[in-house]
Amino acid sequence: MQIVDYKRYTPLEVKHFALLLPAEPHSDLLDLLRCHGLGAIWPEAQTSRFVKLADNGFDPF
Repeated sequence: MQIVDYKRYTPLEVKHFALLLPAEPHSDLLDLLRCHGLGAIWPEAQTSRFVKLADNGFDPF
């Protein structure tokens, strides 16, 4: 994943990384992001709200 490569070169004070996606990704891709300490943000299908994947699970904004 390209974002993992970017993460290597980011200053240490940047602690959180996330992908902005057009729709909810498949669960195996969410697991892959978690394994690399990455988050994800996508629009919820039924509403205009966004959902984020954080280390502790899903948190609506």
